[in-house]
Amino acid sequence: DGSGLQRLAKGTAGQALLMNSSANAPEWGSGGVTVDYFAASSGSGQSIASNAGTKVTFPTEDSDSGSFYDTSNSRVTPPAGAWILNFGVTFNSGLTDGEQILGYIYKNGSTILHYLHNSFGGGAGAQVTLWGSELVETNGTDYFEVYIYHTFSGSKNLDGGRSYFNGHTLTVT
Repeated sequence: DGSGLQRLAKGTAGQALLMNSSANAPEWGSGGVTVDYFAASSGSGQSIASNAGTKVTFPTEDSDSGSFYDTSNSRVTPPAGAWILNFGVTFNSGLTDGEQILGYIYKNGSTILHYLHNSFGGGAGAQVTLWGSELVETNGTDYFEVYIYHTFSGSKNLDGGRSYFNGHTLTVT
């Protein structure tokens, strides 16, 4: 019937509609959403040795909202909170039957996640891409890196234009 309903006055510039402290009515406040992010890529092909975990370097910083990414060591040290981290690496040549590519996200020098690509036939001349995406928690001093391992015969080069490392978080205040 609409009884007891009240119209909320219009807010001002920079205000956001929030729930009051009793959680029973909306109110205008100075809160909002902050988006932090970084994006890095490899500008040239990196050689990845066979049967050895190799840190992937991403020397090109494409964007960084708060200087979280360090191009000198290809690490990101994001502020505390929950972050979505993404990576993708593309090899210039394909896998043959039975070969594998593994991608790892490292946190503070240790593996926390891994992704696997298996080959089940042919494709030796085609490019092969492995990518991963994961929600991680960070305390503000944690750092993250990407490593790759493959079972190709001999070293293989990454396609520099198609390899990336990025991440973002949303903070609601």
